[in-house]
Amino acid sequence: MARHRVHPGSRVRLARIDPDDTGGHADEAAARETLAADIDRLEKLQDALYVESRHAVLVILQGLDTAGKTGP
Repeated sequence: MARHRVHPGSRVRLARIDPDDTGGHADEAAARETLAADIDRLEKLQDALYVESRHAVLVILQGLDTAGKTGP
């Protein structure tokens, strides 16, 4: 996921990011395993950020047709 990290002061062009990117996972089981480890790490980092009260994290998720969007 390092290739998707945005550094302060840099610009992001979402059109250049492939929405079909699988992150190099061969199948869903491999992706779920990585996801579980990433969630554990994110929880620890979130706790550290909360304690410091100095930084924030912005996470952008792509929602497809069934992502619960409302409107036309």
